[in-house]
Amino acid sequence: MSSGEDRLYSALEAALKPAWALYRNVAWLAKRPGAEPADGEADVVLAHPDLGVMVIEVKGGRVQRIGGRWESIDRNGVANTIKDPFAQAANNMHRLKRVCGDLPAWPARDVRFARAIAFPDAAYDRGMTPDGPRETVIDHDDLDRIGERIGQVFDWWSASGDASAGGGAPGAIGMEALHELLAKDFVIDSPLSAEVEAAERQIRLSEQQFVTLDMLSSQRRALILGVAGSGKTLLAAEKARRLSRQGFEVLLTCFNRPLAEHLASTIGRREQGITVSTFHGLAEQFGMEAGLIGSNPVRDSAYFDSLPDMLDRALHALTAHRYDAIVVDEGQDLDSVWWLPLLDLLRDREDGIVYVFGDANQDLYHAREPDELGVVMPESPPIYHLTENRRTTRTIHDFAMRFGARDPDLPPATAVGPEGRPVEIRTYADGDPDACRRALGKLLREIIDAGGVPALDVVVLTPRSRNSSWLMDASGAPVDAWPYRLMPEYGPQGAVLPMPSRGNEVRVATVHRYKGLESPVVVLAEIDGRVDEADLAPLLYVGATRARSHLVVFASEALADRLG
Repeated sequence: MSSGEDRLYSALEAALKPAWALYRNVAWLAKRPGAEPADGEADVVLAHPDLGVMVIEVKGGRVQRIGGRWESIDRNGVANTIKDPFAQAANNMHRLKRVCGDLPAWPARDVRFARAIAFPDAAYDRGMTPDGPRETVIDHDDLDRIGERIGQVFDWWSASGDASAGGGAPGAIGMEALHELLAKDFVIDSPLSAEVEAAERQIRLSEQQFVTLDMLSSQRRALILGVAGSGKTLLAAEKARRLSRQGFEVLLTCFNRPLAEHLASTIGRREQGITVSTFHGLAEQFGMEAGLIGSNPVRDSAYFDSLPDMLDRALHALTAHRYDAIVVDEGQDLDSVWWLPLLDLLRDREDGIVYVFGDANQDLYHAREPDELGVVMPESPPIYHLTENRRTTRTIHDFAMRFGARDPDLPPATAVGPEGRPVEIRTYADGDPDACRRALGKLLREIIDAGGVPALDVVVLTPRSRNSSWLMDASGAPVDAWPYRLMPEYGPQGAVLPMPSRGNEVRVATVHRYKGLESPVVVLAEIDGRVDEADLAPLLYVGATRARSHLVVFASEALADRLG
C-alpha cells in the first residue's frame, strides 16, 4: 500500500468514531454466476448504521488524465497507467450492493450506498473529467477535515437522485451482516477439540493464517498447503462458515470419517447451508437416492473402489441438488479419480468456488498431490503456504519434521508454541505381542496414575489395522493393557464410537483414522518391523503431529535406535 493510501486510512481512522465501521483492502465473492463479473474489491469501505455504506476508490501519487487515459505519477516521476477511478468506484459499489442484497441476514429494506474517489497525494482538478463531480472526490486538501467531507459526500449522493443512494439506513442488522462479509476477524472457534476439553478452545489466528483467509475472499479457486498444526482445518471450516453466511451452499468434505464427524457435529450442526461429508459418504448417499445402491451394501474394498463411478452415474440421474462452493480438507488423501465427479457437484462447474487444503507430508494413501489437480484448478492456481505449526510444542514439531519433506523454495516450517517436554522413546521386544501390551500398560500407569493426566486426554495410535494390530481386536472388543482397557475409536462398520466413560479406559485408533484430529498426549505405538520402510516416515510424521503437549513413541528395540 502506498504512503498516500496509508495517510488516507490514518485520517479516516482518527476522524471516524463509533458507530462507524471502517474496512481496508477488502474483497468478496458473489453467489450469482453469469457473464457479468460479479466479484469485487474495494480499497476502503465505510459504514454507519444511520447513514449507509460508502465505497472509496483510492489512487495514490500525482494523478492525471491524458486524453482518455488515466495515469499516476510515482515519486520517481514515472507515469503508470491506471483504471478510471470513477468507473471503478461505481462498479465496485454496485457489486457490493448486489452481494449485500443476497446475504440472508441483510435487511429486507433498500439500504443507501454511496461512492467516493480519493486522491490523497494530489489536488483534484475538475477538468480531468467532465463526469467526475468534485463533490464525490477527497483530495489531499481534504484530509484534515475528512470526517466532514464523508458526511458531505453522503449528502450529495442523497440529493443527486441516484438510485443506489435512495435507500435507508442499514441499522444494526445491516452493520452486523456487512461485518460478517468484510471483517478480518482474528479469533475463530476451533471445530476440533477432539472432545478432550469441556469447552471448545478458541484459537487466535496468526498473521500468516489471517492473510491466507483474507486472500481467499478474492479467489474462486486456490490451494492452501501447510505443515501439520498450521490450522488448515480451522481455516477450511471458517471459510465454509463465511461462505454459508453469504448465502452460498457449501460442501465441506474430506477423506477421513472421524474428521468429518467432528466437523459435522460442530460447524455443520451450527451453520445452515453447510453439508459435511466424506467423499465416500457423499457418493453412497447420492447412489442410494438414485437407486444404484441398496440400503445395506457390503462395504468391502471393491465397493469403495466403485464409489467414484457410482457418484458420477448418480449425478446424471439426480440433477436437483448442487453446491455453490466446495471446500476440501486433507486434500492430499483424495485419489485423482475422485476429483471429476466431485467437480460435477458444483452448480457452476467452470466458475464455482473450490478451495483445497492439504499437506503432502501426510499422504498416507499415496494419492496424487493437490498441486497436480489440473482438472479442478486453473492452470496456474493461487497457492498459499502455511509454515507455522501452532498446535504442538517445539520438541514434538522438531521430532516430526525429521520425517517430513523439506521444500527448499519455501521458508522452513517453525513451531510457535512452548518448548515442551522432550519426546520419549520407549521400547518393547519385537515380535512379542504380550510383551508389547505389558510394556504399554506400564507406560500408561506412568502417564495417567503417576503423571496425573486424565485418561480422556490420552490416545494410543497405531499404524496397524484392527485385523493386524496387537492393541485392537478384529471384533471391536476392548484389549487389555493391564490395568487399562484399550477402547477402539470406531466400530465394525466404521462409525465413531462414544468416548470412554471409565477411568481405566484409554482410546486406541489407527494413525490413518486419526488424521486431522489431535489430543494433548499421544502414544504412537507398534512402531516395529511390521511397518513397511516406505511408509515409516509419513506414519511417524502424521502420528507425532496429533500430539499437542506430549508424545511418547513406543517402538521395537530394533527401530528405537533409529528414532532416538
